[in-house]
Amino acid sequence: MDPMSIFGLASNVLQFVDFSFKLLNSTQKLYMPASGVSGQCQHLGSVHVKLLEFSTELADYETSSGTVRTAFNCPSKSRNETHFREVAKACQQDCERLLVIVEKLKVGSGKKRRWWLSFSKAILEVWASKDLEELKAQINNHRNDMTLRLCAMSCENVNLSITELQKLKIETNSANEERLQQFHVLRDSLEDLHREIQHIKAQVIDNERYGVRRGLEQEELDLLTAKTASLSLSEQNFEKEEAVLSSLNFPQRIRRYEAIPEAHQKSFRWIFDGPEQSKYSSEPRFREWLGVSGKPFWISGRPGSGKSTLMKFLANAPETMSSLSSWASPKRLIFASHYFWSAGSPIQRSREGLLRSLLYSFLSQAPEMIASICGKLWEKDAPGLHHYSWSFTDLETSLYRIAKLNQISVKFCFFVDGLDEFEGDSSTLSQLLLDLSRNADIKLCVSSRPWNTFEDSFGRNPIYKLYVHELTLDDIQMYAKSRLLEHPRWSDIATEAGLVEDLVFEITRRAQGVFLWVFLVTQLLREGLTNYDSIADLWKRLESVPVDLELFFRHILSSIEPFYHEKMAGTLLIALKAERPLPIEFYSYHDLEYSDENYVFQHDPRPLRDQEIKNLHHSTARRLNGWCKGLIEARDGEVEFLHRTVKDFLQTRDMMDFLKDRSRRGFHPSLSLCRASIAWTKGRRFFKEDLWSKHARWNAEHYTFSGSIHEIFEFAASLPGEAEYQDPLEILLDDLESSAQKMFKSGQLQVIASHSTRTSAQDVRTFYRQFVIHHDLSDYLSRKIACDAEYLADSDQPPLSMVLHDWVDGAFEERYLGQYPNTLECLLTHDESLNELIADELSGATTTPWTDFINHLIGQLMKAPNGYIFANILNSGLISLLLRYNADPNACIEGLSSKVYYSRIPFWVGWLLLIFHVPNLWRCQDQYLRDLGQLFEVGANIKLINSHVDTEIASKVTSLWMLFCSELDKFATKIAGLGNLDGTNDKQLDFVAHVLIKFAEAAKNDVVDWNATVPSLRRLFPQGQLRRVLEAMSISVQAETTHMRKRFRRPTPDAGDSSAAKRRRESVGGDERTERQLLVSD
Repeated sequence: MDPMSIFGLASNVLQFVDFSFKLLNSTQKLYMPASGVSGQCQHLGSVHVKLLEFSTELADYETSSGTVRTAFNCPSKSRNETHFREVAKACQQDCERLLVIVEKLKVGSGKKRRWWLSFSKAILEVWASKDLEELKAQINNHRNDMTLRLCAMSCENVNLSITELQKLKIETNSANEERLQQFHVLRDSLEDLHREIQHIKAQVIDNERYGVRRGLEQEELDLLTAKTASLSLSEQNFEKEEAVLSSLNFPQRIRRYEAIPEAHQKSFRWIFDGPEQSKYSSEPRFREWLGVSGKPFWISGRPGSGKSTLMKFLANAPETMSSLSSWASPKRLIFASHYFWSAGSPIQRSREGLLRSLLYSFLSQAPEMIASICGKLWEKDAPGLHHYSWSFTDLETSLYRIAKLNQISVKFCFFVDGLDEFEGDSSTLSQLLLDLSRNADIKLCVSSRPWNTFEDSFGRNPIYKLYVHELTLDDIQMYAKSRLLEHPRWSDIATEAGLVEDLVFEITRRAQGVFLWVFLVTQLLREGLTNYDSIADLWKRLESVPVDLELFFRHILSSIEPFYHEKMAGTLLIALKAERPLPIEFYSYHDLEYSDENYVFQHDPRPLRDQEIKNLHHSTARRLNGWCKGLIEARDGEVEFLHRTVKDFLQTRDMMDFLKDRSRRGFHPSLSLCRASIAWTKGRRFFKEDLWSKHARWNAEHYTFSGSIHEIFEFAASLPGEAEYQDPLEILLDDLESSAQKMFKSGQLQVIASHSTRTSAQDVRTFYRQFVIHHDLSDYLSRKIACDAEYLADSDQPPLSMVLHDWVDGAFEERYLGQYPNTLECLLTHDESLNELIADELSGATTTPWTDFINHLIGQLMKAPNGYIFANILNSGLISLLLRYNADPNACIEGLSSKVYYSRIPFWVGWLLLIFHVPNLWRCQDQYLRDLGQLFEVGANIKLINSHVDTEIASKVTSLWMLFCSELDKFATKIAGLGNLDGTNDKQLDFVAHVLIKFAEAAKNDVVDWNATVPSLRRLFPQGQLRRVLEAMSISVQAETTHMRKRFRRPTPDAGDSSAAKRRRESVGGDERTERQLLVSD
């Protein structure tokens, strides 16, 4: 029973007892008139109708089932629900008794007009006085008890709702104003309700005698029940909405936006000018585009030309919001933006980041749509939503639901910056955005470099695109002039008129529309002013700077003192290697490496004080500027590249060679990052975290302990296998394991366990070692197992099961798209068994790592038959590897149909049946046939095909062979109904034919009734393929011909007619088609 129902039950019970109380204690006359009713009297018929209503309602609650939702806040909810049900049952019985009395009174009255002094007096005609007083006392007790309980429960529930809401305040601090307003309105409503409940309690309840002074008025009852339940549900929904938003949000979501510099003063104002105001003849009509539905608007330009700055300017401009609001009117406008950043963390350059960012922005502004957009996800409780792991399918499905929405009161505008910084297929990204923009209620503005794929997708309409570098001449002039005039020494040297204009003109001419070049040049000139350069010196500086950005970057690097080359190279190489902007402390620790490679071991785990961190930031930022001359810079405690073009330039082969030549001997950025990251982790304090959750295993939130370990292991996994790297790595990772246990003991690492009572340092060690398995550190793991055979003895589950489950989940979440993890082969070579029995502590059932894996794999494939993912599974060679290590091809899996649940199916049969379920499996025909052939080679028992199969629901299929034939027949029907415009069916049929031939070859010496498949095969295959398949099944064409002739021979009147021949004729209904017609039919 949900909150509305439990409060509704309480309300109905109280209304009944209040009605009954007043009825039994009333002094008003009661009438049963022959005709007409006096307004001063109670009508017996009306009493009867009212009691009937109460009886029905109370009976409904008595028969309803279910429990209070876990989302309902009140701790005593179950206790109160049980009590309310008991009272409701008693009241329903009282109501029935009263109905019997009224029926008797009505019957006794006949058609005569009757009246009684009161209802109580009337009852005495059919009841004894003692029974009446007993009923009055019972109803009065119910009334008092329910009033006390309802007041207490309402007050308690509202108090807890307020408490839960206050906990969410921290999370809503980063939300938009509209969301914060919703929070405040809900909080104020709950607080007002709490005051009203307290007032009612003071009026109704006698605290001294713990009794009730009076009954509840209807308005008071509504407030204690319906209003309390409604606001409680509102708070619960708000909490669930916040949980969904929290699962979509990520720390780096707005980081790129915040890092983009603000547009300088009056820059970019031209974009809002109309054609008549613009000095550019081909001025794009951005303002016009804002007011109409249609194609996306594309902002393009050269690298460094200010595309991102313009996008940020437009997103914040009042003109943009005003025009978009007019376009959306009378609907509400929802604006969302995303800024790709290739130099940022992986999620900032990924499809996942885009989808999560857009969904978060949209749903945070329209939380009322979360339930409809998120589908089944909304059915989860709030705690289970916070760390929900969104798959690409979940995200895309939710976003497409938005795109397909009709008849809703909102319109959307999405700004997406930096499409060229997306790490993936640009054409796929473009298609996703174009699909969204097809909805007339969705407007899209994107920016990118002028790549062909974006030109084709977004650049076909000249009035809805612009090239920034062609339109920013005046902006660059203003910016360059401002940068020079702002320097305090400019006024001392600019004594001649026109000096500023001449220098600014030359800067503008050379810039060619690239703002980044202007920023770097003016920075160089400002340094000259600081050094008291003359005007002539400034001109020389300007003329020495290459116009090309890459040449300019080389120029900057060549100006770095040779003394710093080693640190410059090491610093830039670790910045390039890192998957995200690193905390500035990493670079401080890295600096220690040049004097002592073992500095990590000199640092015992201890949280750094705020002042220590502040000092590190200040000194390290200065050093970085000296080593790298501004190509990387510290922003908000992290170090980032000045611009994406800097990273692109440094990643060229020439520059990578340049940096490697200048780094110290034996330097590897991954090893240096391991050292710095471990030192950073030992200097942090980590608060309550459930290390055993699946979320923790793949947590990329670097401020958490699991996220830190994840990143360290990512660095470690990227190291080469040579001893010169693996030897120091082993010592580092051993130190990290012991440090984690020390941190736990000292309280520096605080751990919670949502599903167990784990609290020991040994459990932290277990977590750490399981992480080693999850992150494929095969070289390190091999070394540890070789030294200690019991290294993984404390694991929760067999290590092989962990690796295989991870791999399947990773494949379906598209984390693993290639080779199987090296850890798997490492474990197998160290005698971990795929067939080791695992007993479930609760059920007592046994399984093995192999059966665990195949059930998980087949289950995922049947739930989401994704041919692309299955192709990756086949290409990995995983099945082949496991079969080489004695995996049992006859091990049973559970289920393989969307309509009927089959159990106890041998794996090889399940693998065979996948050809009917997984789309586009023909694309990896060779790999599939390789694994199928190996299944037969290592001992697949073909005779099992005739064994009984269990079904969960009634089905005509009773054997595996019947199941196979049934699936083949359904497949043939499906193929017959499909077109073959692109030749896909031909390829699929060729693949299925090869599979059937291989199956038939393996089953030559076994009893398989191939004839049962012939009708389906004849419908499925053309003549040539049919002949090859039948021959493999040892149903030769001649035998099939004879079989057909016998089946379809016209009997002669005088021929002997055996019963078998007669049955065959009856089974085909006298069909007289020729053999050739039969073979080529369908």
